[in-house]
Amino acid sequence: MSRIVTAIFSFVIAALPLIAACEKRDPLSAPSDYPPLEGATVRLSGLSGCETRTSSVAVSGQDRLHAGEKDGKVSFEHSGAVFNCCMDSISISILSIKPGVVRVLETEHTANACRCNCNYTVFGEITGLEGGMITIEVASATAPEKILGSRTFCIGCDTIIN
Repeated sequence: MSRIVTAIFSFVIAALPLIAACEKRDPLSAPSDYPPLEGATVRLSGLSGCETRTSSVAVSGQDRLHAGEKDGKVSFEHSGAVFNCCMDSISISILSIKPGVVRVLETEHTANACRCNCNYTVFGEITGLEGGMITIEVASATAPEKILGSRTFCIGCDTIIN
């Protein structure tokens, strides 16, 4: 019996570094992990009403992000955003992921959730970004690592890359 206990103990001790390595979080897994984007601001400029009622589970692949820049202001439209049918409001925030990449997080605020979701279109504006190539990404604050849509373009060039 003591050989079995010793073997199990030895195995656990040997496996601890592997377990610890697997438990490391993705460095971009939570909004608090991202540095704030200095000098840039984002504002919600509009939100459609419920466009299409969906099941209680969001269908992936319906998200579309359109973005463009004029005179240093980036306007974006995220269609296919899924929120609860009875949401009270949404808010958006902006984070710097790495040089040249900006992530917009959408947060749903719902006091009394319904048992349904709707597709909405979120409209926003970002100001204060430096010129040059930039990628705008959109994600939900509940899953900030899952990119719902992205656009790359050059601020000051009016060129959309993807």
